[in-house]
Amino acid sequence: MASTFTWLDYSEHERRKMLDVIGLFGKKTTRDELGLGSLRDTFADLLFPGTSTIQTAARYVLFVLRGGMHHAAGG
Repeated sequence: MASTFTWLDYSEHERRKMLDVIGLFGKKTTRDELGLGSLRDTFADLLFPGTSTIQTAARYVLFVLRGGMHHAAGG
């Protein structure tokens, strides 16, 4: 089922403003204002090589298994 968005406008100015706002949702970019994304990516690549953000669940499984193995080994 497709999502819909509806509004009523009474002036061309309001219509244009709303279309501009809706246009912002079409952009596929993200912002890293603090610049921590590269640091996060570096740690992710070191701790979980070969996995991507698509495989986030796999990263957590690996993390839990490593922790369990460490605990079982007496660490």
